[in-house]
Amino acid sequence: MVDITPSADAQVYLNEPLVVTFDQEVDLASITPASARVLAAGSLVSGRWQVDGVHLSFWPEPILRPDRSDGGYHPGQQHALVLTGFPRPDGIRAKSGAHLARTLRHDFVAKGVEPGPSLFDLSMDPGRCEPLRAAGAVQGAPLLLRGGDAVVLVCDEPLDPSSLISSEFWIEADFSAGQAQQDQVGRVAGVHARLVKNNHFQSRTAGSCARMEFWPDRRLSEGSYLLRGVAQPSLMDMGGNLAWSEAEPITLVRLRVMPKGLGADLTIRLDFLDTRGKSAQRIPWADGTASWSDRGELSVVLPAAIGDGHEGRIELNGEQTEAEREATHLSVPKGATAEFFQAPGLVVLRSQGSMRIDGSLIRRRMGAEVDPVVVPGSQAPPVLLSAFLEQARADGREWTVLIAGADLVIEGELRVDTPLILVAGGRVRINGSVRCKSEHLHLLGEGGGLDLPGIPSPMLGVMVDQPQLNPLREPLLFAAISSPLPREVSRRYDWGRLAVGGREGAGRWHVGFLPAGVEPSRDLMVRHPGLLSGDGPVRVLVELEVFPGGVWDPPALDFLRLDWEAPGASPIAR
Repeated sequence: MVDITPSADAQVYLNEPLVVTFDQEVDLASITPASARVLAAGSLVSGRWQVDGVHLSFWPEPILRPDRSDGGYHPGQQHALVLTGFPRPDGIRAKSGAHLARTLRHDFVAKGVEPGPSLFDLSMDPGRCEPLRAAGAVQGAPLLLRGGDAVVLVCDEPLDPSSLISSEFWIEADFSAGQAQQDQVGRVAGVHARLVKNNHFQSRTAGSCARMEFWPDRRLSEGSYLLRGVAQPSLMDMGGNLAWSEAEPITLVRLRVMPKGLGADLTIRLDFLDTRGKSAQRIPWADGTASWSDRGELSVVLPAAIGDGHEGRIELNGEQTEAEREATHLSVPKGATAEFFQAPGLVVLRSQGSMRIDGSLIRRRMGAEVDPVVVPGSQAPPVLLSAFLEQARADGREWTVLIAGADLVIEGELRVDTPLILVAGGRVRINGSVRCKSEHLHLLGEGGGLDLPGIPSPMLGVMVDQPQLNPLREPLLFAAISSPLPREVSRRYDWGRLAVGGREGAGRWHVGFLPAGVEPSRDLMVRHPGLLSGDGPVRVLVELEVFPGGVWDPPALDFLRLDWEAPGASPIAR
């Protein structure tokens, strides 16, 4: 290694990358969560790694919240860059095969949150703020919207998230277009502004850097409007340059709200910022359940601890002598009994896809006393699951661990007299029975069941880490389905425009619709609810497909908007 910038113990800007320069070209395959990581108070800092010849760079997660608390770096806190080297076999390597000579630690402090642009690295500041422009608008033409849509503006450089103030923007009727509503004069709506993307300059290959949504505080009827801003806004780029400076309020974009027909009209919105609208129902043709939480996207969580799947598809039956199995799919068929009688220490069953226990899986303890699972807890620095299990193996812990990359389904019987840890990237679905002491049952991920010895421990302080490189040997399909939508009850629903946004990454996504009162079936799924027969509510079904190879970059769905009308009557809330 030659150099690390910024230097040790330096104060690092909240958007500043760490750059490590080696004396040989870096092997991308050696950059994993075990070999390269950034920590703050013991927890993993979110961001992305980039390899460019002899340079290894870490880009922290961009900041979106006004309080600047959601980026990768933790403001004002001590951080550590840890690069694993010899004698660890999983350390950083050069393309020549040479290992990093030793493990290195590089300490630094992230700048604290204080007013002004000093939080941000200004080395790429153009000296002025790039202009804002409407996403999807033809130059010189108004931006076409439906009544429930947000106005989306983008900028070709990142913005200071604390400077986006909703009260500095509003919507006026545009009488110059000759199509404004006659009863609307001047200001017709305030807006709620939020920053939904704020990428670094180096991310420009994916489009604009910053993306803002302006949601009207009332539904706009058909007509022409203007999105306006104050003459001297707070909004600025990360260099402290104002977005504009004028003597009078300015028009940011002209709007044209299109007609929607007669009757009450509404919009279904799924932003995946909470779990409202989510159903836990299993999709029978999918390997696993997609992750629908509060992170602002519907995506795939794949534990790095699923293994490499080199044993292919495994069916367990009879006496088992191998303590570690690494399958693409693992099952205990109905009527079969798999028994671990002579397996001391850690027993870990890993499946890249789904894991099914339809028969009986039994393990009896070798040791005289139970070896309990001790986790860090919510107040201690968290540890990664992969490292937690690696340490447990080194310490000879007598635990039983089941890890599924997709769903972990127990329809039969799981009976152990050791501590039991259940992990799923999808969902743990227990319709059969689990038998162990209640204090020794641990679950990492979503799900559970009814026939359990007690409430599973959530393993506070242990965090599921995802792989850097894609370990899959076979494609996997993840899916999620909503509860019946919309929440309002109407005798009839007329479905309008559908808008869906997301990224495919190294996979692909698909959105479909099903009638609310039927069991999920691919034969009944359609691309738009207007193609369904009947007048009732619908359910949204999202499929995410991931493929083997390359870096781990799963597809994700960011939002879904579906306009609808209740002709002839106002809808009633459920």
